[in-house]
Amino acid sequence: MTNKACYFISWNIRGMGQREKKTSARNLVRANKPQVTFVQEIKMTKVEDRTIKFICGNQSDTGSAISPSVGASGGLLSIWNNKFFKLESSMIWNNFIIMQGSIRPIKMKYNLVNIYPPNYQGERLSMFNELTSILHQMRAPMIIGGDFNIVLSPEEKMGSFNNRSSMKKFSKFIENLNLLDPPVNGGRFTWSNTRERPSASRLDRFLILPEILMKWPDDIQAISPKSISDHNQYP
Repeated sequence: MTNKACYFISWNIRGMGQREKKTSARNLVRANKPQVTFVQEIKMTKVEDRTIKFICGNQSDTGSAISPSVGASGGLLSIWNNKFFKLESSMIWNNFIIMQGSIRPIKMKYNLVNIYPPNYQGERLSMFNELTSILHQMRAPMIIGGDFNIVLSPEEKMGSFNNRSSMKKFSKFIENLNLLDPPVNGGRFTWSNTRERPSASRLDRFLILPEILMKWPDDIQAISPKSISDHNQYP
């Protein structure tokens, strides 16, 4: 998501242990120069400081938070530029990281949330309810980004079954937090299975409050071109 004051990136990397994945993350950061980076499915229980430095390159004054993977699945990594975001506290769960702090250029408190919900509907709904309760208590503007593991409408899915019940629950989660899905550029879908007769979905997005869009009307989401992960622009 981009505007003149802030720049966020979210990417489901599908495992960050291999050198080529770290290099791909580094190239993405170099090309886009984000102030905040959300990574999902790192599939690692620990991320060393040297890995953060490798990914961030010349951006030396950085902070990071990790939600370790459970075995070989899941795991979240959040990285931010300390000159842009001042961290005050964080909450780390299996499926989300909440960073409470201030965005320095505008001197406003924000909750920045990196999210990767469970794939199973019941577990995902439980997580949505838990996160909604927590964020309602925090009473600060929020930006939520990640791989939500669900689409909002049938138009966001191609070549596979549409679970309308899950779509309604996701829509309700967004409504309960009074969030918006900003305009998106760069394609219809953010994931594909790259087969001859492909399935594709828009699983990845940022959600923001209406007042953020009013403050920065040029906010957009852009889908990155194809990479070594299956989470990228399609078609």
